[in-house]
Amino acid sequence: MKKQSFKIFLKKIAGAALVAMLISVNTNAAELPADTTLSETTATVKYMGADENSHVFNVIYNNDNGDKFLLRIADREGNVLFTQTYTGKKFEKRFRLMKDAIQGQLNFTIKNLKDNSIQTFRVTTTEQVVEDVVVKQVNG
Repeated sequence: MKKQSFKIFLKKIAGAALVAMLISVNTNAAELPADTTLSETTATVKYMGADENSHVFNVIYNNDNGDKFLLRIADREGNVLFTQTYTGKKFEKRFRLMKDAIQGQLNFTIKNLKDNSIQTFRVTTTEQVVEDVVVKQVNG
């Protein structure tokens, strides 16, 4: 029973590490150099961790003008899992999404409804089974 629990634990750790790495790569790809003047507002999506059934993401949006914006979370097929409009200059919210709903990919989209600027973050999840076998001589 302990071997099976350990395998499940390793599977979850490896999957979470891979998802965190992929999110880090996707988040860094969305960041603009300091001298870029395409947008005055920025957003980040960070992976906060997982439990047995869900993944947790933190979304931050610096909305300096306090414009109305839309936040949408959709799965790989484009099915909307969450959508809501917000206002305010500083937005930060955590989202707990069921692993079954993710289906390997999520898209976080933030659309400023005043200037129609859009920032999209793609999160890709994969699961891997890690099997660790150790053979050790104990006597002889």
